[in-house]
Amino acid sequence: MRTRKGHSNRRICDECSQIPVNKIVKGYGTHLMNHLKDYQVQCGNYHLLTFADEFAIGYFSKQGFSANVEMPKKLYHGYIKEYEGATLMGCQLHPQMRYTEFSSYMKFVRDIHQTMGEAKYPNKTRKYGGIEHVFRQHGGHGLRFKDIPGLENYSDDERAEKDVELDSKMKLILKKLSSDKWGWPFIAPVDGEMVPEYYDYIEYPIDLRTMLERVKSKYYNHQHLFIADLCRMFANCYSFNGIDTEYYRCG
Repeated sequence: MRTRKGHSNRRICDECSQIPVNKIVKGYGTHLMNHLKDYQVQCGNYHLLTFADEFAIGYFSKQGFSANVEMPKKLYHGYIKEYEGATLMGCQLHPQMRYTEFSSYMKFVRDIHQTMGEAKYPNKTRKYGGIEHVFRQHGGHGLRFKDIPGLENYSDDERAEKDVELDSKMKLILKKLSSDKWGWPFIAPVDGEMVPEYYDYIEYPIDLRTMLERVKSKYYNHQHLFIADLCRMFANCYSFNGIDTEYYRCG
């Protein structure tokens, strides 16, 4: 399968890629390529190289070839004919893979996976009705968890305690930041008339007053959102103001 000076299988690859379209859809091209791969593995060759024109790139891509050739160039330079306007593509072969049996193997794996899934989740395909009627019964207002079918035993008390505790902590943090001697630049939104370019430069402005309003409106349903706004506030400060300015030092 090798020619003089180490040229390997260029003709075979060409023949595989030049199979008529009506035959390719039947899998003849893949069948020939898989036999070629198995033969190369038996010979101890684990790299296939080819130059593919624009019409063959699609075929070779489906056969596992990639333009990102992993084989070091020094190992094949001068041993494969280069074609102008064509793309060098390579395929690395696995020594323990039987490529002619790959399709049936994958079908076998798929069937096992499907069987295991059906055994573990017998009701996976079962469809459950929605809860639109529950919303209508409550006039379209927000629902408590125990108003939802299946969550009747859920208690809102624990969640309410956590919400109150989180709100208290966030309000305390905002109060301390507002009263800090370095916190004055962050108390209120930046005046757009005094600094008109600010809102063109800063995409997501935030300040302590806006954050307090968000706390009151229950916007922060988790501490991560609150921390993200705090970090964004300081990041905006560092991004807009020079390092030698008082605003930067306050941040």
